[in-house]
Amino acid sequence: MDNVIKKEKLVDLQIAHVDKIGSCYEYEGKIIRIINKSAEASTLKLLHSALIDELMKEHLLVETWQSEYVTEDGALVLEHRKINVKQHYSQWSFEMMKTAGFTALRINAICNKYGFELKDCHPGNLLFDGITPLWVDFGSIVRKSNLQWWIAQREFLQWYIYPLTLWSRGYSGVVRALYRNDMTCEFEELQSLYYGLMPRIMKKIGINLYKKENLASLEDKLSKLSVEQKTVWGDYQNEHWKNGDERFRYEIDWIKRTSDIGSVIEIAANQGAFAYLCSEEAKIKNIVATDYDVVAVDKMFHILKEKNVNTITPLIMNFVEASESELKSRCADLVVANALTHHLLLRQGLTMEAMMRRFLLLTNKYIIVEFTPKGVDKHRNPKWYTLDWFLKEIQTGFKILHMKEFTNRVVIIGEKLIKDVT
Repeated sequence: MDNVIKKEKLVDLQIAHVDKIGSCYEYEGKIIRIINKSAEASTLKLLHSALIDELMKEHLLVETWQSEYVTEDGALVLEHRKINVKQHYSQWSFEMMKTAGFTALRINAICNKYGFELKDCHPGNLLFDGITPLWVDFGSIVRKSNLQWWIAQREFLQWYIYPLTLWSRGYSGVVRALYRNDMTCEFEELQSLYYGLMPRIMKKIGINLYKKENLASLEDKLSKLSVEQKTVWGDYQNEHWKNGDERFRYEIDWIKRTSDIGSVIEIAANQGAFAYLCSEEAKIKNIVATDYDVVAVDKMFHILKEKNVNTITPLIMNFVEASESELKSRCADLVVANALTHHLLLRQGLTMEAMMRRFLLLTNKYIIVEFTPKGVDKHRNPKWYTLDWFLKEIQTGFKILHMKEFTNRVVIIGEKLIKDVT
């Protein structure tokens, strides 16, 4: 039968199989959860409960239903709507992580109404669908074990309160390193770092690990956290939002005329001004906007929330340091790199060959890239850095479709020639 799952086609989505209700896989491009026989009755009852209805109605839980797929031994299979943007919580900005924390608290409060709770609340159980955080771990919703306190309180402190407080005091690099390593340091070590560095802050916020906090208290502590940080590029697009940009208009007009662009990834998107135009004017529904500047990405998230734009997923990503496998996973119909290449070539020392390879990994159709004749401010350009040289190198991987000069910018639009990059 066509709906019987072939085991050899299952792609395992978990590191360890510790979920008591079952295991999650990708299968033929869909996300499925194969339920253990011992958990089938309780899972079906939960799936069709008022609790799950409310969580999905409130856009807190990813859409989940009983799948038409079955296993060879007839096990129950659930299916989840696939969120196409691959991401890791270390790529979220401060406000994105804070929003994830509020989402976990809100889900837990709704669960409590029905006698349930989240048995774990770490951010790996969430994915951002645009700017909307969705809970994706069905198996973490369990019967409430203690009427007085939340079983996952310690975990909430570990993943949200402690690190975000450190981040708010200027330790963003330390915190993101902890997140990148999945918070593998011992909880007591993190707690010691937290209390040791900021005793006055701790006194002000009033965290006590051994006090059983209610959800309102945890929410209050999270709401008090904010960050003020200055970075090199954090304010770069302030003027773009106010006054627009002639180059952006030219690029957007081309995108609007090109019918086979369904997805876009932007490198060095800053506050997302160009990505916003792609969404609102070119009507692109699947956009990933990346930048390595944590403040710029935070501002982008704020702006998108204010404008209620949910077709753009903002992420922190360093184009130079990202692995090739990550770049491949983000491949879109169009890769956009405005006002970037001169910094990569002249300031960061990336070779044109390496930069081109990375662009080719990120797109399956088109590229928009800019050449800056004056190079980087106050830096003398090397002799090889010319428009002719740049165009020759671009044409090793792309056919140039359009080119237009603006003030200190040359916009180049190309079509990919190399289909498979190995």
